[in-house]
Amino acid sequence: MKMIRYIGLSLMTIACQDKESDSGQDTSDQEVEVDSGDDTGVEETTPIEAGSFDVHIPSNAGGETGIALRIFHPGESSLRYADRSPIVLAVPGGWKTGTFNQAGVDQDAARHGYIYVQMLLPGGQAVGIESGGEADRRGAMSQLAVIDAMRFLCGQTTAVDGKKLKDHLPWADDGNLGVVGLSNGGNLALFALASTQAPQPKISWFATWESPIGDQYQTVELNDDPRYRLGECGPLSCPLTGLSDYLGYDATQSAQLTSFGNTPIDLQGVLYYDTNQNGIKDSDESIISGTPNAAPPWQIHPSTEMRRYLQDHSVDIFQGPMPTWLASISDTDAFWANRDGSSQIAQASANRPDMLVMALQTQTDHVQTQMDYPHTRANLDLWDQAGHGFIRLNPDASYLAYASQLPEDTILEYQVGTLLNYPANTQGLVPNGGPGNPPSSTIVPAAIMELADRIEAQDFSADLHQTLY
Repeated sequence: MKMIRYIGLSLMTIACQDKESDSGQDTSDQEVEVDSGDDTGVEETTPIEAGSFDVHIPSNAGGETGIALRIFHPGESSLRYADRSPIVLAVPGGWKTGTFNQAGVDQDAARHGYIYVQMLLPGGQAVGIESGGEADRRGAMSQLAVIDAMRFLCGQTTAVDGKKLKDHLPWADDGNLGVVGLSNGGNLALFALASTQAPQPKISWFATWESPIGDQYQTVELNDDPRYRLGECGPLSCPLTGLSDYLGYDATQSAQLTSFGNTPIDLQGVLYYDTNQNGIKDSDESIISGTPNAAPPWQIHPSTEMRRYLQDHSVDIFQGPMPTWLASISDTDAFWANRDGSSQIAQASANRPDMLVMALQTQTDHVQTQMDYPHTRANLDLWDQAGHGFIRLNPDASYLAYASQLPEDTILEYQVGTLLNYPANTQGLVPNGGPGNPPSSTIVPAAIMELADRIEAQDFSADLHQTLY
């Protein structure tokens, strides 16, 4: 097939246009490169095959190097829509700086026809590539990096090499750009979405995958709480009444934190759940710590609720000085004010009232153990309290069926607007695989397809009886 290659002299000056004005690339100020040896008057080029490429985008968070993105794309013959592909930015989970999948073809992006973008946060490294700047444990610089990634994908800025995404992929639909917050990436994404910095990138949809929305979930301190009661948590906090009966402290023991970087963090003095109340740290009893700051000297931040509880019950719990690694109340408040995404949902909704929102939750969370799923319930409740227009728990059954190649009538679903109330609405969550159930790996692709398709079709109905594309 003959392909026309356009040499851009003047790119669109209005970024992230509404769908009506973004049906195709403006070529009014572009010229066609003509091969005089071809009697058709146009140059034949090889269609773009599925694959990936890396770019660095300029950002004050990334220093001279910039922020690294890896962009996985479908082949030109398998776009999701007739002449374009939606774009999704995946904000990495955990507390580290992110990682990249192996370069090459991403099977989900190739099969389903969307553009999937990963990023390294400031200071992050992958094989052969890195982001500039310094890691800040998901603080202000990480938030700025996400904002700048959204701006690039939206068409508002160029990469370090001066190119826009559409210079690489002319069919990239920057009017259908979504964000997926993977686990703790949901909190980081919420800060970016709540930012009021100009220019505001247009984000059409946002999904969170089992995100711990709330500092008590980010610290995972409720997982082994022996007195946790199902259904007791509110949107912003879980009560700790009676917890002092189950807290122990041993100043002679030490522990290491290994989940926050390449260097283990040593703690002298161990705070733990004394589940059997024998006054001794047994091998099967869990240590309570928190999240460290980005660089030594290390200070550990439990949730704001836990930190105040420890202060109020310090005599009974510590029976002496508090451990030196425990951050002060004021430092703990300041730390979580910049990392707990629950505080940002109202502003994120105000910034983008038409953005589609979906919370993804399987029956067995990848980290949290509470079977009433308070972190996801809080997520949905806060969007609902903000009066947000489109909220959904998990993808429509038609999209889960398509992604998993299973019959639709075997898959449970919630209609748009359904909240995760306990116990009424916890039985229909997506099972974690097993015979006849969608594999857990299909829930994110299903969400991406449904949300992007709804934007393309402008279909926001409560229930879809089949996939839109």
